[in-house]
Amino acid sequence: MAASNGKFFLLTIFFSMFSVLLAHPSNKNQFEKRQGYNFPDFMGGAGKGLGGMMGGALQKNGGRGDGCKKYKIISARGTGENQLYPTTYAKFISEVLASVPDGGNYEVFVYPATVDYVAGPGEGAADAMRYISGQKSSCPKQVYVLIGYSEGAMVVTQLLKEPELPASSIVAIVLYGNPYFKGGAPQNACSALIFCFFFSGKTGAGVASETGISMPSKYSSITFDCCATGDMVCQTIGSMVPHVTYSGSENEKAAVRFTVSKLHGGQRQSSSRRKKKKNTIKLQ
Repeated sequence: MAASNGKFFLLTIFFSMFSVLLAHPSNKNQFEKRQGYNFPDFMGGAGKGLGGMMGGALQKNGGRGDGCKKYKIISARGTGENQLYPTTYAKFISEVLASVPDGGNYEVFVYPATVDYVAGPGEGAADAMRYISGQKSSCPKQVYVLIGYSEGAMVVTQLLKEPELPASSIVAIVLYGNPYFKGGAPQNACSALIFCFFFSGKTGAGVASETGISMPSKYSSITFDCCATGDMVCQTIGSMVPHVTYSGSENEKAAVRFTVSKLHGGQRQSSSRRKKKKNTIKLQ
């Protein structure tokens, strides 16, 4: 019985998140542009895509060889997004970089962003951990903002569980459409409402929440876990339509404000920690 339940759960994740690909039209001929709102097709072998083959070398605002910054935004894309130009959080990154000087961006690239939701997120988390470890040795004062969309939110969550991650250097975490989302968590943001016949409330659970994987609680005060009402990836019930509406939305504007505040030393207060200040770093 347990094995059958496990198989059913994996199938639920697969079909829910595979729908992301169906919700976006293909865009074969616009790899040179980082605009619009289309997901490119998969490219290349072994599920790695064009971005996986070329790595982070073409990142405009970051990569492995761009030197030290005051902060880096480490981003993990959703299923089917191209590694070079993921569109869902492109505006978030550009707005934060424009608002807080001397920042950079590194897109997690040893990560296929396919429908392999068992191994894929772990591969992405390992790549991000390698990048941060390398940066810490050469840029010890540099701090980090983490953002992940959909499957990329799984990457970020698994990264936060890495024991070697320098927690004091992580200043803000933003998740869009998180499959690990759980109702009632202090980091929850955006609407995340489930409407029933008898009640409505800020609750729900993501399609991968039953895996038991969740971020350590020490990061909750610096996390903006954004789930839109009716997003079936972070609410289980609903549809895929809300899941593809984060880019350019009011939710994203709130995420930018949250992140800029953290980079300037602000504190998002949860109901249980209103008088505590932690994990905030003032950028000079």
